[in-house]
Amino acid sequence: MAEEQVTKGDGGSSGALSEVVVGDGRLSMEWDWDSESIVVNLVGRIDGGNATEFKKQSDILVVGGSRVLVLDLERLGYISSAGLRTLVLTFKKMESQGRKFGVFGFFGTVAEVFMTGGFDRIVPTFKNREEAVLSMTG
Repeated sequence: MAEEQVTKGDGGSSGALSEVVVGDGRLSMEWDWDSESIVVNLVGRIDGGNATEFKKQSDILVVGGSRVLVLDLERLGYISSAGLRTLVLTFKKMESQGRKFGVFGFFGTVAEVFMTGGFDRIVPTFKNREEAVLSMTG
């Protein structure tokens, strides 16, 4: 299934909320932004069926040029190794450009996989959105 984009808000100004349904529909990415940061809420699951599309969308966000990119994993129910790889690659791309990337809100299976695999020692993690944004923009 091709990706479908649904834009909410005015689609172009600071603070607008946008959404992309990725791949097979089991993942949506909702984001909002301001002058310095983009916060992306991941909803659903990242698995073999949509990991490639998730990577493409992540690359688009990196190219977008925001100084800070934060992913909210609170509503992500599952992440595969391909999804974890995308998080690490996104972090490395942002870091190599002098920009910042972090995640927050993971729990349950996602937290277990994230921490057991040591990804919490690679990708900056935060307790909540406010902590992430303040830490990386301040």
